[in-house]
Amino acid sequence: MRACFIIDPIEKLKPKKDSSIDLMIEAASRGYQVDFCLYNDVNAGSEGVSGEVRSIEMSPDIRATYKWDPSLAKIGAARNANFADYDVIFIRKDPPFDDGYFSLTLLLEPLEKKVVFVNSPRGVRTVSEKLSALHFAEFTPPTFASYSVERLRTFAQRFDKVVLKPCYLGSGEGVVVSYAADEKFKDYVEFILDRAPRGPVIAQAFLPEIVDGDTRVMMIDGEPIAALGRKPSEGDFRANIAVGGTEFFVEPTPAQMTIAKTIGGFLRENKIIFAGIDLIGEKLIEINVTSPTLIQELRRVGGPDISKKLWDALEQKVKARA
Repeated sequence: MRACFIIDPIEKLKPKKDSSIDLMIEAASRGYQVDFCLYNDVNAGSEGVSGEVRSIEMSPDIRATYKWDPSLAKIGAARNANFADYDVIFIRKDPPFDDGYFSLTLLLEPLEKKVVFVNSPRGVRTVSEKLSALHFAEFTPPTFASYSVERLRTFAQRFDKVVLKPCYLGSGEGVVVSYAADEKFKDYVEFILDRAPRGPVIAQAFLPEIVDGDTRVMMIDGEPIAALGRKPSEGDFRANIAVGGTEFFVEPTPAQMTIAKTIGGFLRENKIIFAGIDLIGEKLIEINVTSPTLIQELRRVGGPDISKKLWDALEQKVKARA
């Protein structure tokens, strides 16, 4: 089997945390050819979709390192590859979901009938990580998205506190807590509006349950597989591991499982094979589809090996296409 990962610069990946590295190691253990490239290495024309790729073979020992260690990875010379020749292509560039990301999905979309994507280019473009939660208003805390400071303030007046966040960034970047009478409220909104890529500001009722952490439910082909809890660091309300959150094993509640299974149908419709659903208590916050992570963290706290389970599912999908 041949797989290609479209990722951020390899030297910027965090080996102890990065799920792309874990998925590459699992692929190599199964004897698959693994290549990688950057999003701007991809080209498309009348003769198809191609790009400059490099092969990579990583030692499992790299999982123990905190910084990129080139001595634990064999990287081949750059070569041109026809993307239609791959069995599986992973789109795992991290947010922001900007013009470059949007264009990448358009370049790759013609291959959807030939290649198994994780995740579908059309699906990644359709399922906005933060705004798609609005499809499931019955499961979300009160939420409002707008470009207007005053409309956002009017919404915020209904609550003691609100969370303000940008649409297209990730890892907790740009997310703040405020309230309608806060003298910095306007500044916070305008700061988010000025961030690229530009989109409406999302305001969401603050959920005090976050003090106990949030829950990431791992989804494979629309089915909930396992969950990981994340607890914010002292003095922060964000549970993201990237900003100091601490992971712990958690069993999803029946209500959380109901939410996950409902969203699973939406994910299957959009050909999202691997996703992470974020919940605070029993309220849906985000649906992560661009580069879902926490595979290594889940395994370290005693959860299942998502890389193995995902590759098992992908093998079946590739066989079904043969």
